[in-house]
Amino acid sequence: MKKFLVLMIAIASGISLCADIFIPDPLPFLDEALLLAIFTKSMAYLGIDFTRFIPFMRKKPANPGGRAQPAGGNHAGSGPTIDI
Repeated sequence: MKKFLVLMIAIASGISLCADIFIPDPLPFLDEALLLAIFTKSMAYLGIDFTRFIPFMRKKPANPGGRAQPAGGNHAGSGPTIDI
């Protein structure tokens, strides 16, 4: 029952996103960004990842190198040191 409800929400938000292109603002209280977020989250719940097609919604790893980052400043190992 949950998946059916989520599928209906995904279909409704997808139709609203497409309708915003052709019809001037059918639901003024739902912004396109909110509709996109609802659509991607409901499709992710169903197992389909749409964030790979939307670059600004991708999750970035917290620490891609796996090393602890120094707390500010130019410390050894964080880049070249240039003395003038």
